[in-house]
Order: sequence, then structure tokens, then C-alpha cells
Amino acid sequence: ELSHDGKRVNWRFDSIKAFIFSVYTFLNWRFRVDRRWLIRSFSHFVEQEFPLSDKQCRTLEEAESITRDFDVLCVGSDQIWNPSLFNDDVYFLNFPKRNKKQTRIAYAPSIAEHLKKEEYKRLFSRLGNIDKLSVREPQGADGIACYSDRAVKVMPDPTFLVELDFWRQMQNKVEVLPKRFIL
Repeated sequence: ELSHDGKRVNWRFDSIKAFIFSVYTFLNWRFRVDRRWLIRSFSHFVEQEFPLSDKQCRTLEEAESITRDFDVLCVGSDQIWNPSLFNDDVYFLNFPKRNKKQTRIAYAPSIAEHLKKEEYKRLFSRLGNIDKLSVREPQGADGIACYSDRAVKVMPDPTFLVELDFWRQMQNKVEVLPKRFIL
């Protein structure tokens, strides 16, 4: 809508938490059956609306190689900086900046929990490659500001940046509802 070619980097994070969740999902038949429709629908939506890079990345070097020619790199939203969920340098764009004109943005990443002083120090130490910095929660901005002279803006979830009509145009009419659902 903004006349930009956007592409999501096909990042495959490998962590013990992802592995445990995969095993749980595989072993828990009821969980798989209950979520199959939801996962299939969401995957279809993402494939249609958000093109992925052709190559899947598993290392920072691969992420740097794929994004080298991008004008802007943007990470953000959800809980990518929540240390209880993720601990991955790719979400901090911590790989060399070969294209000096490239702008790196953190748009409203969520920390989602109160961090200890040491955790905020560690978080701040990972933000050196980000040119424009924002977070979703005021407590996250305050925590980072304690260890930095950088401006940290508090920004809304990106889903709130467009009008409701944008989302209405994207939605598909559901003809058959799953057996179990909540209104």
C-alpha cells in the first residue's frame, strides 16, 4: 500500500524452546487436531500477504548475505526481545552492515516482562546496529534509557497503524467454522 517492495526474511531459529514445543506438538494429538485448521489458515494468509526470501536463513552470516542489498531492515513487534522466549542476535540485527546506506529499524519490539538491571544492560549492549529504536511498552523504553543516551520511542503495535478497512479487505469469509470456536 505504501509502494514499497517488502520481503520477510525466512529465518529459522533453532532453540531448545522451539525444539520442546515441536516435540510437544508432535506428541500431543489433541493439540494438533484442535490447532490444525488455525495453523493452516494462518500459514496460508502469511504466504499470500507477506512474501518470504527465497532462501531460508539459519545463521547470522546467511541473514547478512540475504539482506545485504536491502535499503531498510526492520525488526519488531511481538515479543522478539523477551529473553524468556528468544535469545537470538538476528532480532537485534547483530551482523555486519556492509551496505552503509542501509537503515536498521526496531519497530515496537515487545520485551513483554519486567527485566532485572543486568538484563536491561545486556539488552542495551545488543542494540548497537539499530539506527532507529522504539519499543512497545513504556517500561521497556525506561529500562533501556537507564543505560543509554539514545532516544527510545514507545510505539503501538503495527496492526493499529492502518484503518479497519485495510483489515476488512484482507479477511476472507469463513464458510465453515471449526467445531470448536469462541466468539
